[in-house]
Amino acid sequence: MRRALAACFLLAGAVSLCAARTALDLQVRSEGSGVGDPLHLSIQFAPADLETIPVNGQVYTLITMEDAGLIGEPGRPDLPAIHRLLELPDHSDVQVRVVGGESHVIGNVLPMPVQDQLHNEAEVPQPWLQDQALYGEDAWYPSYNVQLDEPALVRNHRVAKLSVFPVQVNAFTGETRVWTSMELDVTFDGVNPVNQREWQLPASARVLEAELANAIVNPRQSDSTLDAVWNDPGKMPGKYLVFAPTAALTNQRLLDLLQWKRQRGHTVVIESSSGILSNAVSIKNRITTEYNSDEPVKFVMLVGDTDGSY
Repeated sequence: MRRALAACFLLAGAVSLCAARTALDLQVRSEGSGVGDPLHLSIQFAPADLETIPVNGQVYTLITMEDAGLIGEPGRPDLPAIHRLLELPDHSDVQVRVVGGESHVIGNVLPMPVQDQLHNEAEVPQPWLQDQALYGEDAWYPSYNVQLDEPALVRNHRVAKLSVFPVQVNAFTGETRVWTSMELDVTFDGVNPVNQREWQLPASARVLEAELANAIVNPRQSDSTLDAVWNDPGKMPGKYLVFAPTAALTNQRLLDLLQWKRQRGHTVVIESSSGILSNAVSIKNRITTEYNSDEPVKFVMLVGDTDGSY
């Protein structure tokens, strides 16, 4: 389930598409130091880039922004989207409200619709996708500026994806609203039963934590006493779980690679049981068991899966 929230204030100004700022700037202010304390997010968006693309006798405009992804719904306007994660308390809900910002409106823009993509798209012509109902409606798309996904668990983190939409279009009138800044208030009130965190795994994963650090705007300070040791690459670089058929274990290059990993301080666990290697479900269950252990696996290697079937 996704929840959308509309901005509820008048436009506060306009700046040029060629503003000096070239990258996204997100500032976080917290009223406390822990997860669950109210947050205020101040976002300065990069300038919008407009590229005209002629298709089927029409001139469409593709709108992009530095440091932004795309909404990506086939047939609907291809617009920038900023995605970040919010760290949630173990059981609570989260609310986001737009409380301010600056934007301006430009005209005569027919937004480019998202097209389905195939690996061999040059060889297989695809039908043109365009949501005629949306393109014929006198309304802003998206109708909201902020969207929240339901909570998810990522090891010792309970997070919700926050999506911010800095561009809105009215394909019927040709108007495009470009936000140059936005102010958001985030509160953690009430209870959400979805993916509540009931326990803490014994240690975090250093590689995963490094990736999450760039995505979570209010990361939880770990309360695991093992983390200081676990995340020290000099003391414990991490465990490898290697799935390899017995025949592959005679390959000297593979053996040399695994020995080199051991010499660098990694723990290497080899799984060669034909009963486990025979199907993807068994492999997933084996990974889950290692992941939830006191020494969680940090790297998984599949040997011999040349077609990516597992």
